[in-house]
Amino acid sequence: MKCFYRLGLLLGLMVQVLLRPAAAVAAPFTPGNIVIARVGDGAAPLSSASTAVFLDEYTPAGMLVQTVAMPTAVSGNNRAFTVNGTSTAELALARTADGQALVLTGYGAVPGISGISTSATTDYARVIGLVGANGAVNTATSLGGAFSGGSPRSVASVDGTAFYATGTGTPAGVHYVALNGFAPTQLTTATFTSRVLNIAGGNLYLSTATSTYNRISQIGSGLPSTAGQSVTGLTGFNSTASVNGITPNNSPYGYYFADLSTTVVGVDVAYVADDAGATGGIQKWSLVGGSWTFNGIIASSATVQVRGLDGTTNGTTVGLVATSPTGLFVLSDASGYNAAPTLSAMPNAVASNTANTAFRGVAFAPVAAVAAPTITNFTPTSGTAGTTVTVTGTDFTGATALTLNGVAITGFTVVNSTTITFTVPAGATSGPIAVTTPASTATSTASFTVTLPAPTITSLSPATAVAGGAAFTLTVNGTGFLSGSVVSFNGTALTTTFVSATQLTAAVPASAIATAGTYNVTVANPSANQGGTSAAATFTVTAPPAPTITGFTPARALAGTGFTLTINGTNLTAGTTVNFNGASYTGTVVGSSGTAYTVTIPAAGVPAAGTYPITVTNAGGTSAALSFLVVAPATTVAFEDFEQGTKTAYAAATVTLRSGDWTFTDALIGNQFNDKVNQIQGARIRGGSIAMNFDKPTGAGVITLNAAMYGNDAATSFVLEISTNGGTSYSVVPGAPTALSTTLTPYSFTVNQAGNVRLRISNTNTTAGTGSRINVDDITITNYTAPAVPTITSFTPTSGGPGATVTVTGTNLTGATAVQIGTFTVTNFTVVNATTITFVVPSGTGSVSGLISVTTPGGTATGATPFNLVSATLAANALPGLAVYPNPATDRMMVELPTTAPATVALRDLTGRLVLAPVTLRADHVLRLPASLASGVYLLEVRQGNDVAIRRIEKN
Repeated sequence: MKCFYRLGLLLGLMVQVLLRPAAAVAAPFTPGNIVIARVGDGAAPLSSASTAVFLDEYTPAGMLVQTVAMPTAVSGNNRAFTVNGTSTAELALARTADGQALVLTGYGAVPGISGISTSATTDYARVIGLVGANGAVNTATSLGGAFSGGSPRSVASVDGTAFYATGTGTPAGVHYVALNGFAPTQLTTATFTSRVLNIAGGNLYLSTATSTYNRISQIGSGLPSTAGQSVTGLTGFNSTASVNGITPNNSPYGYYFADLSTTVVGVDVAYVADDAGATGGIQKWSLVGGSWTFNGIIASSATVQVRGLDGTTNGTTVGLVATSPTGLFVLSDASGYNAAPTLSAMPNAVASNTANTAFRGVAFAPVAAVAAPTITNFTPTSGTAGTTVTVTGTDFTGATALTLNGVAITGFTVVNSTTITFTVPAGATSGPIAVTTPASTATSTASFTVTLPAPTITSLSPATAVAGGAAFTLTVNGTGFLSGSVVSFNGTALTTTFVSATQLTAAVPASAIATAGTYNVTVANPSANQGGTSAAATFTVTAPPAPTITGFTPARALAGTGFTLTINGTNLTAGTTVNFNGASYTGTVVGSSGTAYTVTIPAAGVPAAGTYPITVTNAGGTSAALSFLVVAPATTVAFEDFEQGTKTAYAAATVTLRSGDWTFTDALIGNQFNDKVNQIQGARIRGGSIAMNFDKPTGAGVITLNAAMYGNDAATSFVLEISTNGGTSYSVVPGAPTALSTTLTPYSFTVNQAGNVRLRISNTNTTAGTGSRINVDDITITNYTAPAVPTITSFTPTSGGPGATVTVTGTNLTGATAVQIGTFTVTNFTVVNATTITFVVPSGTGSVSGLISVTTPGGTATGATPFNLVSATLAANALPGLAVYPNPATDRMMVELPTTAPATVALRDLTGRLVLAPVTLRADHVLRLPASLASGVYLLEVRQGNDVAIRRIEKN
């Protein structure tokens, strides 16, 4: 390495010595700045005549630093140096491969020579300009007879001691000449339109306008210096495959090769300045599978035609500088290998030409040779990723790379010429440290030891457990885990499985979580150098939560009958005890979620009907009590009690019950907690009905059914219907309630229907599938019995007028539907019981007398004697000649009859009530008025034979 350094230093010193003949020396260039080859001094418009050339140094921000003028006359060994003022193909600028000088080519002619591009080399030799990092200019090198009658265009050099040149004219091609020489060697004889030479990756390249050579070609192999070299077009650069609608135009000038891929040998990305007008710009190509592939373009415009180009590479980021005739552009691309460039269009120029001048080639400023670096020490000598390491030595200024065990470290800091600091990156491995500067690379004799950081725990899954729980697998998430890492729980190492560097699993036994509390979890790597033991994470063991009961199945049970009880709730763990009516039972957990538990309740546990409290107890405590209903077995069997059927869905279907087959439409057999039933289950009707599919042949006397709202549904009711024609049609039985309550209530209906009868019970909510639900249970139907024939044995009084109350006695009077006096119908009567009916004689009757008859479902009974109906209107005209006086009277009055026949008299008040019972009228026709009779108006009823007369009297 030291030999190479000394050789490079010697060559650099030789260049500086050879540059000394320059007439004037500019200030040294600043590394990182940009140099533009400019044609024209601005004094006059540019023309095709020979024109002065200047090298302008700019900062990356576009600030002009200095201008180096190329000689315009012979001075010592230096020749004049000019170019065609309007030829855009001339005056390419390049930096030597070692980065220590700039090279360019032109004419050995003073300014103002017309037709300079077609001049013979015997008149004006083509010359090479070499400009050192210190600004010194050398134009002593001639290209002899090369490019006679044509234009010199581009120069490339490894270190400034020899040059490759190309141009047009005779002979054209690529020529090789030593520094200060004048007899070049023609390396190629192939015919092509030369543009720009470039040295990259130890090979010589040329851009051309000739598609035969794929626009960019390689000259020979390596860095040739003898004649007969081949020109090989690089595969792929003639591609017309478009990217995002953009097709490369392949009019290349300047270009820059970069090495961005770790899997492709040598340079693998090329940036090419293409001046093809509005579709030009900086193309990006990548070497893929041995062929160059177009990745895209940083587009220019018709007024911005870039030709000059240079670049630098830092990691996978490429910095680029480019020139058009009018502007300087500074940009970068961080997209890396085989990817579209970061930018899609050229940025704004950072600097622009002035009037009567033009920009041509561009290159980064050369850097003077520097001394080789050395490494004397570094501290610390070991550490984890993230450790800051300080490297001391000499000549670190301008360091371009730092590696640890051969792997590049990004982001190192050159503190000064003797100190560099860097941070050990993640994934680094132990090894020597190397520092690279433009001069060479220094490598430490000792190795830096990369130690692993302590493992860390970021989370536990689960992070908690319930005391007394079962064994489980603990997942530990974190960083820095190794094969062989061990998880400890409360200081006890667990059987551990390595999953990845960020995850371990460990088997936690049940004994580790037997008691509530907080426990430390740690991870230990196999050794201290491998990170040691992590900080502790906390695992919490909680007391088990108390169990709860939310419901149970079945919802109720029969007294004296054992059953299996399923309790629903939470935290129903193994070992839970069910406390039922003061007795304890152990059962079985259903599933693994702790939400269901089954237990067998023996018949002795439910000896009688009633409400039984249920609680559950386990390690978490005792639940609140929930009541369980035990019902007594039915003492009488209903026509249908729904206890023998099964239907769990609302879909229409036929259900076989104890009484026979029933059709359930939007209805089911309910046995849940919210079902209101007498025993275990009953019918639940939603928006439909239940109907008998068979006839009861013995008719129906009284129908009784039990009904209630399901749960707490909004109130609705039911409709009871009967059919006597096999279900062809139904008639409504009146008397159903307007709305049901939430308590199961019996409702009775007297129908007295003989023959075949079947029932249908519907919900008044008729919206199928939705709405309020009702429960129906225990339907009883008495057989139809023909009613007994009624009889009338007596009635009192035997006569009376409007308002008189008549009491009829007899037998089988229940259910009376009509009462008549002769042909007169009594509309208002009361059936007191089976032997008594009362009615009030209405006013406005037209009959005088008649037999009383009573009609019931069993028939009609008629009294043996007539009831004399006294009508005030008719009786007033009866017995003409009847006289009653005095009227008013105090204690007696005379009743004179029209005939001598015997008569009876009675006295009623104006409502028809009897106040003086009928008596036979005395022979002297005197009627004595009782002293107790109050003063007022009365009706005197005189009966003689079949005639009844009524007179209005007044007692004083």
